[in-house]
Amino acid sequence: MTSTSRDKPVVSLKQFDPEEIEPRRKQWTRDECFQLMELGILEEARFELIHGDIIPKMTQHERHIFTCKQVQKALEAVFGEERVRAAAPIAIGVHEEPEPDAAVVIRTGREYLSFGHPRPPKQGSRLKSPTVPSAGI
Repeated sequence: MTSTSRDKPVVSLKQFDPEEIEPRRKQWTRDECFQLMELGILEEARFELIHGDIIPKMTQHERHIFTCKQVQKALEAVFGEERVRAAAPIAIGVHEEPEPDAAVVIRTGREYLSFGHPRPPKQGSRLKSPTVPSAGI
């Protein structure tokens, strides 16, 4: 540290290694995002919540839409129409609400009217859902 003419301590930035300083990141929760939507700050259905980050949704092109529909049909053929959700939110945790292109869920669509968005079946289990990449299709 060095002193100024007023004898107040001043911290030199040269004392800090930038590699050691991590910026503080705000991890948003699902509830906070709902509040932001109510305030009109976030548009509903224009973002996903991934690891606490608010991620804007990408525009979908015709190839992506076509491929997603084919994936959805294939999953419905195996698991049944009531167990497949397409481009719908999945509540994974406090900081996660992605919208996979398709997901196989435990309950039927009608049951989620009472329970809210689907969640993983067990604590700590991983949700498996296909996501169709936009590039290279």
